[in-house]
Amino acid sequence: MDNVESYNCTREAYVQAARDAAGVTFAVLHDGKWYERGSMGWWGCVSDEKDTNEWYRQFAELIDGLPDDTPLTVVDCHI
Repeated sequence: MDNVESYNCTREAYVQAARDAAGVTFAVLHDGKWYERGSMGWWGCVSDEKDTNEWYRQFAELIDGLPDDTPLTVVDCHI
């Protein structure tokens, strides 16, 4: 097992980053507004892509802001 120093961050920062990345989707529809990591085009090409960590934080904020009893639906669509 690697030691924590090999990750160049604190244990807390590593755990937070792993938590932020868990379950992240490409886009979210929240209260009728569409949020996405970037603009999806033909053949899955993405333009105007957000920084990965920025998107993870935005996604986490959207999900964390929901009441605990909110039902979620995940849809996996392909071009």
